[in-house]
Amino acid sequence: MIQTVVASITFPSSLPSWHSWYSWYTFMIDTCRSSLTLSMSPSIDDVMSAYQGHLLACGRSHRTIELHSRYIRLCHTWIVCQLYQRSLLFAQQEDIAAFVVSRTVPGRANCASTLNVIRSVLRSFFAYVHRRGWMEQNPTQHLERARHTPIPRRGLTEREVERLRSSLATAHGETARRDEALIELLLRTGIRIGSALALDVSDLDLESGEIVVRQAKGNRAQRVCLPPTLAGLLRMHLRGRSRGALFEGASGRRLGVRHAQRRIRHWFTVALGAQAATAHTFRRTFATQLYRATRDVLLVKEALGHAQVQSTLAYTSATREEVYAAVRRLDLFSPRSRRSAGRFDTRATAVHRR
Repeated sequence: MIQTVVASITFPSSLPSWHSWYSWYTFMIDTCRSSLTLSMSPSIDDVMSAYQGHLLACGRSHRTIELHSRYIRLCHTWIVCQLYQRSLLFAQQEDIAAFVVSRTVPGRANCASTLNVIRSVLRSFFAYVHRRGWMEQNPTQHLERARHTPIPRRGLTEREVERLRSSLATAHGETARRDEALIELLLRTGIRIGSALALDVSDLDLESGEIVVRQAKGNRAQRVCLPPTLAGLLRMHLRGRSRGALFEGASGRRLGVRHAQRRIRHWFTVALGAQAATAHTFRRTFATQLYRATRDVLLVKEALGHAQVQSTLAYTSATREEVYAAVRRLDLFSPRSRRSAGRFDTRATAVHRR
């Protein structure tokens, strides 16, 4: 390595002045320093392996590690192809800013929240690389999360749920039966799509009506109630299987999250038209219906497996119909309503004043 650097040094043919000698000397020092830096810096694969091990040691879930890896690889590919950099490890602040701007999709509703996720991932990654000494400066030290108003979400209405179930019931094929079992599980238990796809057949206790969710958010195990009708549907879905993944793809392997999301969007399109919804819509529907039936936030918190009740409050917002009904009830106390009901006697008021 040192021989390569020395061989690349070219001495001037003629004897220059002392100023030219100093300029040539400083130039060669910078050349040697940059050459040594390029040869001693680790590859992006080694850095990614070390960063993934760091996240795993910090207790991050496998899904979080996959999310970080996907966005970091995306940033690395963009910087190499668009800016012709050697690696992500040589990126500057303006390079990272240009990548974040390139991910902006005009007119996309959830673009702001997605960009905040990308910013958080890049800040975590470059902070780790900078602490390890693989970069002299952290290019994301001035990168901040953007403020944005959360998109108002809503669950499905009873009519929409019936239309969705009707579309699933009239479909034919093993794929439709698997999708029906998955959607009913999400709708009746409120578990997340990642937790549902991580379930094994051994995690089900169909006799006692209980599911052991081993891969919940925050790596917390959770026990979920299994209604009898749902237990019967899952028993029909299993067809006597006693091992393996609960939901499998056509190849016999465990069903992936992205493919499951595509299948769910397909059924939303078939049953409800072009409505933008995801698997999390079922969790919101479950929480909303449970809160309306009990009016107990702490009970909903335990059913959803939240660590803090503040997370549950996002699922307990009132609907537009409930707000309108409350306002109409409040309208009974207006002066005009009270006069029409005979509660104000103008003659008695005049006599009292005299």
